[in-house]
Amino acid sequence: MLHIEGNDTAHDGVIMTGPFVLEFTPGFSRVFANITLPAGAYEKIKFEIHKFPSSIAQTYLNDPTFTDFVTNDRSTIIIEGRVWSAKSSTPANFVYKSAVTANVEAIFPGLITLTGGSNATIAMLFSPMLAFKASSVLDPRDPGSVPAIDNFLKSSIKALKK
Repeated sequence: MLHIEGNDTAHDGVIMTGPFVLEFTPGFSRVFANITLPAGAYEKIKFEIHKFPSSIAQTYLNDPTFTDFVTNDRSTIIIEGRVWSAKSSTPANFVYKSAVTANVEAIFPGLITLTGGSNATIAMLFSPMLAFKASSVLDPRDPGSVPAIDNFLKSSIKALKK
């Protein structure tokens, strides 16, 4: 969602786009969306992480990009990775599914003015260290770690204007 500064009678100050699936791979960057926005001055961008509303979940059920997010549990974040535990010297694979709801905002220092045909890049960053570490590494396979990981996930994704 983009928030527009000033008088915007066409969009009520908000432009909604999406849905999106972000895939973070260490050492790689990729374009996850290319959106045409109306010319204007923007003060911030906000990405909302939330469950698909049941009213539109069926629309995406057969779309392979979104299938994992429109099942009955409707996850909002799915993380595949490897964890090293204190009990083993070899890493174990895991799939962590969360239904956490969060907003990721990039508030611009001053306004960003877009004219027709201009480009702007927003970088999305994910920090596994923020998501899976408290006083020690949290094991995503341990059900007792779920509340802490879900809480830390909210602050582990950042949006930055490049």
